[in-house]
Amino acid sequence: MKKVIKIFLYLILAGVSFLLVHTIVTMPRNSSGNQTDIGHAKNTPLAIPAGALPEKSLPKDDEKPLLVDVRDLIRAYEFNEASADTTYQWKMLQITGFTYAYGKDGVGNIRIAISTIPAVVATHALPFIWCWFDKSEESSLSGVVGSQIITVSGACEGLYESRPVLFGCHLISSRPVTQEDEDEARSRIDNG
Repeated sequence: MKKVIKIFLYLILAGVSFLLVHTIVTMPRNSSGNQTDIGHAKNTPLAIPAGALPEKSLPKDDEKPLLVDVRDLIRAYEFNEASADTTYQWKMLQITGFTYAYGKDGVGNIRIAISTIPAVVATHALPFIWCWFDKSEESSLSGVVGSQIITVSGACEGLYESRPVLFGCHLISSRPVTQEDEDEARSRIDNG
């Protein structure tokens, strides 16, 4: 019996170690290799490889986007990537969430990380979705600074850097995060 308990404890320790290493490895890093302060939506440029936008064509312009909750999209890809691809890949989606980070690639395309809760409420690294915008969208994104709630539409590519990604995105709306938004997010965290 003691041997079974010992094996069980080793398995738990291995699982916790894996999660810790995974979290550290997947945290964004700057050009010096140090972890970036992505969790505070400071409009800090991120290192985005040139040509990172997908080669596939976008869905038709008249395609009505599916309304998808950010949490549901993230969970779908965490649980079963193949199933999530079947449901979402190459479809137009509309999501609403909290800005988490902002950056540009080498040719001026813009990506914004959208999270499930405001970064100021976070007690750990947040799950998020990458939303890619063409550089021609820059003027429409000029008001998206700091912590905002934004709604975007874009085509789901699947995973990029272990995160769900939408490309060809268009900003639908944005507004600053209010104290009520932060309180509601804290409540969701407290209630699981």
